[in-house]
Amino acid sequence: MFRQIFTQSKKSTLKYTRLIVFSLLILFLFLNFTISQQSTQEPFLSISTNKQYYYKNEAITIKTLALYSNNTPIQNLTLLFSIKELGLNFNQSTDTNGLIEVNITDLNIGNYTLECEADINNITYKNITFFEVRSPIVSLDKETYLVNETINVRVLDYVGKIINITVVGPLTQTLSYKTKKEESLFSLFLYEPGNYSVKINEETFNIQVLSQSILLNLEMKENYILGEAIPIKIIGTENTEFNLKILNPFNTSILSFTAFTDKNGIFQYEASINFAGNYKLVISFSDKTIEKNFVIKEQEPEFKIYIEKKTISLQQPAEIKIFGKENTYFVLELKSDNSSYVFNLSTTDKGILEFYNFLEPGNYSVILYYNEKKQMEDWLEVLPFSEEKIAQIDRIFVCELCTNTTIPTSTEINVMLYSNFSYSKIIEHFPKEWIIESEDAKSHLTQESQLDYYNTNNISYSIKSPEIPGKYNFFTEFVYENSIVNQTWYVDVINYEESNAMKAQSYYFIDKDNTQIDLNENIVSNTSGIIISSVSNVTVNCLDNYIEAKEYGIKAVQSNNLRIENCVIKNAEIGIMLKNVRNAQISGNTITKNTQGIIVYNSSGIVLTNNKAIDNTYYGVLFYASEKPITENNIITSNSDIEILEKLKSEFSR
Repeated sequence: MFRQIFTQSKKSTLKYTRLIVFSLLILFLFLNFTISQQSTQEPFLSISTNKQYYYKNEAITIKTLALYSNNTPIQNLTLLFSIKELGLNFNQSTDTNGLIEVNITDLNIGNYTLECEADINNITYKNITFFEVRSPIVSLDKETYLVNETINVRVLDYVGKIINITVVGPLTQTLSYKTKKEESLFSLFLYEPGNYSVKINEETFNIQVLSQSILLNLEMKENYILGEAIPIKIIGTENTEFNLKILNPFNTSILSFTAFTDKNGIFQYEASINFAGNYKLVISFSDKTIEKNFVIKEQEPEFKIYIEKKTISLQQPAEIKIFGKENTYFVLELKSDNSSYVFNLSTTDKGILEFYNFLEPGNYSVILYYNEKKQMEDWLEVLPFSEEKIAQIDRIFVCELCTNTTIPTSTEINVMLYSNFSYSKIIEHFPKEWIIESEDAKSHLTQESQLDYYNTNNISYSIKSPEIPGKYNFFTEFVYENSIVNQTWYVDVINYEESNAMKAQSYYFIDKDNTQIDLNENIVSNTSGIIISSVSNVTVNCLDNYIEAKEYGIKAVQSNNLRIENCVIKNAEIGIMLKNVRNAQISGNTITKNTQGIIVYNSSGIVLTNNKAIDNTYYGVLFYASEKPITENNIITSNSDIEILEKLKSEFSR
């Protein structure tokens, strides 16, 4: 029996032994097959980040997978990682799934290149990826809010970022949020007006909270006179910041500043602008703009017309005085039903013009125009001879500083007498201290200090005032048929220092007869170039040199027999001025870029030849209250009002 049991046990052991051997054989064959399969598959490395860009301080997850081409993981494979921009290298090994996962933080803002490589079966395999680290963005939608208005805080940052907000101002708040997505919007509410500081993480914003809507209104006129102050008043919300800007006619800013309304919501300012034109004022505040157009005009000068005798006879000149701004040009029209006279005139540097002219009978409107607009109107009546009732005698003294009551010492005076009776006898008695100058007047001397004229109603003669100041009288007898009219005029002779003043105001001052100046150099003067006063027989030859002056280039007054030639005169108020001059030859001169070119007043015997009046601001050549000149080969062009005017009875033709 024992033998039988032993035999059965032996058979069972042999059976299990065979089974084990068979299993080991199968395992060997499987392992050998697997190894052979791996040796024939191609390895593959992949590297990636979970996003293309990150925000500063956000964790960057790097994933790497190592597989064979049959998706078999490559376990325990050591990979070398490098970030080129940082010069950073580190090693990591794959797990059982052939995977490596690494987190990196604290990278600066910028673009990065990530590379990995590994040696498999003595062959190096590589892969590469790119990512960006961005700056977080925190912003508020505006800078000014109303009480309880929503203040939107926009945050562009990584998900899960803690946002700490601290508000400092009339109210203090501390808030904390956690972002749930990259772009997050948080809201604040402030119910007290004032200025606040809002700190969001590392950034600080200054905002203003207002108690009501911002509203500003502008108060100012639309029209101003040049030189007038321009008051600007802004009324509206208190403590409101705004920008004020003034644009000139060329749309260029000439004034710009930022200011605030006061606690009463008012801001006041006075602007000053030195040029006429169209301007625009712009007020910018919050998201609004106020624009106001305004105009600055040159002040029109005020004129006054003074006519002492509004009813005169046919044989009397109309005497009109114009008072206004100095050196101002205007147009005077004398208009009746049958006649019309138009004169282009200018006030003197003292703002006065004395005008004399003979008119036809009629009722005249005396109209003054400035800039083509009627400024004033008066009237004048001229009676025909048959309507004369009362004998009248008028006297005029003409010189540089003369009035009808004051005369300068040692000065040649032109005396003019007018009566309203014609073809009569005039007996003129003058003071014995005065000296007759003109040869024509000397022929009428019948006895000492007496001139007799026959068959006339007006006389004119030259006489020189005495050296000694004092009061003198002129006595006139007017004899007509059986009527005799006597009249006495008293004048004061005053010792003016005019010559000294004129000398101080000129580069050359000529006050001696028979003088000749050959100008061998250019003249530049802050006043006048050459002044000729109360002389005879004077020649000025500039020899083509130029005179540049502020007031007059050449001025001649109360003088006879003058020659002015070969001068270039520029940049003066008046190029050449002749006043109360008899017999002057103006030849070969160039008058350019002056305010006025050549002006001739109350003069006679004037000859203009071969002159150029070019590019002057106003008149090229202007004659008034003067005899008709002789002109030849003159060029007058490109002046704003190109005229040669003769203001007596005959029309002057250029």
